[in-house]
Amino acid sequence: MVYQVENGKITEYWVQTDRLGLEEQLKHNQQAAAVKTGGKAPYTAAVAANGLLYVSGQIGTDAGGNLVNTSFEVEAQQVMQNLGNVLQTHGLAYNNLVNVTIYLTSMQQYAAINEVYSRYFTGAFPARVCIAVQELPKQARVEIAAVAALQAVK
Repeated sequence: MVYQVENGKITEYWVQTDRLGLEEQLKHNQQAAAVKTGGKAPYTAAVAANGLLYVSGQIGTDAGGNLVNTSFEVEAQQVMQNLGNVLQTHGLAYNNLVNVTIYLTSMQQYAAINEVYSRYFTGAFPARVCIAVQELPKQARVEIAAVAALQAVK
């Protein structure tokens, strides 16, 4: 990988690959940079590299950056919708996901997240881990980070 750093921040990077692959990765990275993170946090919603899309953790915020938390189920649905929006920006869907990490502030919500999560898949589920954490940004109760294949998953 080759990085371009300005003012101590990575502004661009390249993955050495064949020309067509590099062009595709650059296209996806440009799309990723266009997706807003919903706040001023120093990260990109998603970055493509080596045929994969790495999606930053999504919490249940609306377009205005406000946490949608009238119930755990509503918050979890918003998280999944936010994840879907990032995937859609890259021409992908939930079935492109190959690995998912779910962070919960209480394992008491494990059954509830499984119920909401399972609604978003029509094929095989991706590999997954669920981790209990003490707290999440904006007092969210659930956060989901993921990795998706840029090509169709078989």
